[in-house]
Amino acid sequence: MTEKINESPIVSLIIPSYNSAGYILETIKSIQSQELQNFEIIVVDDCSKDKTCAVVLSIDDPRIRCYRLKKNHGGPSLARSTGVAVSRAPYIGFCDSDDLLMPDMLAESIRFLSDQNELAMCFWDAVKFTDGSRVEQSPFLSKYSNFKNIAKRHIKRKWYVVNQPEAFHALFFENFILSPGCVVVKRSIFDKLGLFEDELKNADDWEMWLKIAKSYPIGFIDNIGLKYRIREGSVSGRGASLSLNRIKVLRKYITKDLPFNVRNQIKSLIAANYSGAGYACQNIGNFTEARIYFFRAFLNEKSFNALKKLIVSCFGLRLYTYLKKK
Repeated sequence: MTEKINESPIVSLIIPSYNSAGYILETIKSIQSQELQNFEIIVVDDCSKDKTCAVVLSIDDPRIRCYRLKKNHGGPSLARSTGVAVSRAPYIGFCDSDDLLMPDMLAESIRFLSDQNELAMCFWDAVKFTDGSRVEQSPFLSKYSNFKNIAKRHIKRKWYVVNQPEAFHALFFENFILSPGCVVVKRSIFDKLGLFEDELKNADDWEMWLKIAKSYPIGFIDNIGLKYRIREGSVSGRGASLSLNRIKVLRKYITKDLPFNVRNQIKSLIAANYSGAGYACQNIGNFTEARIYFFRAFLNEKSFNALKKLIVSCFGLRLYTYLKKK
């Protein structure tokens, strides 16, 4: 760990890292270029096999601290929780180790949260860009029609408030927060609600936004706050495990007091994620486990489409085609 520490930062930026030596320097430079400069950067490394920690420690900036987990966790959840636990600032931001923050992201977020005391967190829109070519896609939220239709209270500039429970319910229809890098959270919220669910390994960020939105209104800044890098080998590409972690989250939040349409949506999502896990297993030749997941998908959503997937996984496409003709 670095020796020099900023004792009174306004915001703590937490960067979970794994084998990010080729990217993390650019990520940290995007933070160092922020309009707001009173921050600390906390890098928590998940036992990288490359020189990620050496790259971080080579940066001459007393605002940077670097920690290394004792053993590989296999996902960013424990690293994020560790970063929050050692943070010193009243506001917490996040940034994956290959993404880029826009220059006004931190300053504008804190202005918003300071102005609106009832908010627990705020988030921004983002753009994805391809590693290598750097080609940028259209803004992430431009394709999210449900989010566009959520009732929002305009405050000023590009600030909006999404009230509870609208934000909580909407997160089951669309996860409209692309990445933790789009978010700034009041530190006190973690003291009240707890840290990220370490056992999830991934999908922990979605679960945290659900946890927060269940209890508090959240803010939205209608502008680009993050550039999200798309590259091979990132955590977001993990097949069956991501689907199964999403199911754990969904089962945790499905309760009888939810509106009928939200409960049905959660059941549909559980079925869809079981199907996703089935396809992931099928793609690597694990047909026995694939059939189990397709069967669970059918139990959660007794639809013709779910039955088709189960029949094909058990007997092949020929029998399904034959039965369809009868």
